[in-house]
Amino acid sequence: MAMLFAGGCFGPAIEPFETPGGSDSSPSSPSGPPLGPVKYDFADFPGCLEIQQKLPELKMLDGSPGEDATGSPSRVCSFMPVESGAVVIGFEARLYGGRENADGFQSGAERAKVSFSEHALSEVEEDRGVGVGSAAHWTRFVEGGGCTIQILDENAVITATYYDPPAGDFDPRSEECRGGAREVARKFYAAVQPR
Repeated sequence: MAMLFAGGCFGPAIEPFETPGGSDSSPSSPSGPPLGPVKYDFADFPGCLEIQQKLPELKMLDGSPGEDATGSPSRVCSFMPVESGAVVIGFEARLYGGRENADGFQSGAERAKVSFSEHALSEVEEDRGVGVGSAAHWTRFVEGGGCTIQILDENAVITATYYDPPAGDFDPRSEECRGGAREVARKFYAAVQPR
């Protein structure tokens, strides 16, 4: 169940992280406008095991090392609280770099903002209670007791899913679900901040 949860609940594919010059790896010097600073660099972004080490109250169930099927630099992990063997917590981060396209140069932060807006489901609700990043909204709901919050933070979109099967049929819009998701989102956010 954890692998299905981690790999299948995080939404549509997003365009690959690219720097001007076409490389998906380290940023290169663009010939046009400067790449500009990015808060999150995929080469330095913590992996699932490192995130778990920063959050010892969680045990890792599953984690992907790097790129999704589209080549987009991302981390996808699933965890369980050490104290509870029932709750499953999903984490995903997608990072964006600057990119030259037909419309000109678009910074990583601009691309992340577009993705944050475009890839949300129709039932999106803004959230001001999480208190991290520049914007947050609720996206997918997991049938049987789960909810997902997405946070925009400069050139990253960070997603936290809180799934509590024993809670049964509680409303995924309830504070019971959302409170758990906000709490893990804050912890993940703190764990991935650049050094």
